[in-house]
Amino acid sequence: MKLTTIVLFLLLSNSILNLVVFANWNNKSSNKENIFEEDYFKDPITKLKVPDIFPFEYQNEIVLFHRNQNQLSGDQHSIKKRRNNALACRDALMEWKSNDQGNMRERKNDLCGQTMAWYFYQFNDIQPFADVLLEWALSDRVTISPINNDWNQDRYNARAYWSTFSSFYSYHYEKFKFDAKERNIVDNYLLNKMININMDEVWQPKIRKWCDPSRPDLIGNKDTKKPADNNTCGSNRWKVTIGQLMLGLRLKNQDLFDRGIYNTRFMLELFDEEGIFVPWAIRGALSWDYSNETPKMLSLLVEIYNSLDFDFMKYKVRNGLTVKEIFDKYFEIIDDISILEKYAIRQWAVKGTNYNSWIKKTNDEKISQWTKASQVFNTPRYIFNYKNDLAHLAPCNIGPQADTINAITSFNLLDIRELYFSSKNPSLCIDEILETAKRAKTLELEKTQFTKNLSTKLDGLYSIKNDKISFNGLDAIFEEKKPPQKINSGKNRKISKRINGKIKLLNTNEIRIKSNISLVDIENTNAILMYVGPNSHKSILPLAKHMKNIVDLCGPPEKFGDDSLMFIVETNDLSRIRQQDCVYHYFKNSNDLDAFSIYRGLTHSTKVLSKYINQ
Repeated sequence: MKLTTIVLFLLLSNSILNLVVFANWNNKSSNKENIFEEDYFKDPITKLKVPDIFPFEYQNEIVLFHRNQNQLSGDQHSIKKRRNNALACRDALMEWKSNDQGNMRERKNDLCGQTMAWYFYQFNDIQPFADVLLEWALSDRVTISPINNDWNQDRYNARAYWSTFSSFYSYHYEKFKFDAKERNIVDNYLLNKMININMDEVWQPKIRKWCDPSRPDLIGNKDTKKPADNNTCGSNRWKVTIGQLMLGLRLKNQDLFDRGIYNTRFMLELFDEEGIFVPWAIRGALSWDYSNETPKMLSLLVEIYNSLDFDFMKYKVRNGLTVKEIFDKYFEIIDDISILEKYAIRQWAVKGTNYNSWIKKTNDEKISQWTKASQVFNTPRYIFNYKNDLAHLAPCNIGPQADTINAITSFNLLDIRELYFSSKNPSLCIDEILETAKRAKTLELEKTQFTKNLSTKLDGLYSIKNDKISFNGLDAIFEEKKPPQKINSGKNRKISKRINGKIKLLNTNEIRIKSNISLVDIENTNAILMYVGPNSHKSILPLAKHMKNIVDLCGPPEKFGDDSLMFIVETNDLSRIRQQDCVYHYFKNSNDLDAFSIYRGLTHSTKVLSKYINQ
């Protein structure tokens, strides 16, 4: 208790001192004078004020639905691996050892934040972040002392973590279940760190100089005597900018928010007359790997400033371009990465990649990891206002961890689309989400009408409950659309037919089914067997994409392979009933309404389908 009190006192004292110093930060020691001169405070963006209430709605209906429907499922192995990786990162960060190579490897340099965020967005478990932040705030163990007055990875990592964790903490603030003392300690710790970060500090002053936005020719230029220090104008300054703005809003600290505004303007100075962000474009074969982050950072700024009723999209940079026009440029670039080559050829900090091999790749090969779909997902306000024809590339029912999206990186731990839904006047996906949410509520009501189990037991046989009484008025009827043809009959009474028709469930839409199905009778089990694989008819494909997860969770359908689903009519084998219950509840909880509707319809139609096959 004494230690906590002392730490809190020191943090509060230091923070108060820093606030006094920072209140007068507009002085000759700041490089701001070199960039903006006397016109700095004439810009309307410098007049924005921190509101009394945090301007993002964390709990509105759209946000909650987006958050819940995009919780990842997965096989047990991958789930366990992701959880273990997150907890290992938590432990490595809590045990931070400054300038210790072994510890750096354990925390994956600056990648552990990304690992923990992946875990959070899958499991909605924020505790690893809470554990780390409280430990850091109490111990102040994360330091940025340089080695021999030189650059070092540890200092870079510390600034990256403080900044991205500040953004994450600020937005997800309500989920952190700190008591009042803990909250105070963490708040003041992050405020202290973010208000004291000096991004103008040159890390290798003997061989580098300050990154002057007015001299893009010096950025990444190896031919000049003292090239610009990219650490003063690159990745970490973006992270710091977002962190300062978000934490300033959350803690209602105008001084910190003003620092974020200054850094916003500083970063915008680093775009050339075409709208290319030079410090990332110079990275040789990594040019797009870094440059793809540019629209994400701008989109974060769009939402932050939009929450204050400031249209950042129309904000004009001193080179004459608006932020909207910079977005335009990056959507042009993704269709033609060669636009970056005039800077990429400088080959600054390429991490062992080969530039000559990279320029020979096709455009699709260059963007394979950071696709147009990713850009669409991460720029929702721009897409709705100016590029709605591209919206289909990132459907409304996907989340930040979808394979084509990769929205959560070491550069940003926030789901930008959720931030968009939380800010003012979102439009993209709203109608679709509300309609889906309405369907989900209807479906949930229907679920409550079902009995807990799918089957009844009579005379030693388990039978699927699909009569009117058992299903509380949900009557399953198979309506023939085209007379099926008998395909074969075989061993153990297997009869296969082609069906093409509709399943009608009262109070729901019709379900079109076209498939080969078999009636099987083996080992006192009478069941319908259906092929559900990649070559299924489109009416069945919504089920097919779940098959791997189903097999991993519930086991493969006995004797019929991983691409078949069994729908039991009656059996004396309890294990088969339990397996079907497992599959049923998997679909029920999958948040895939189409797949669940199809599976439910087939399950409840087994008796009718079996009679039909036997005709």
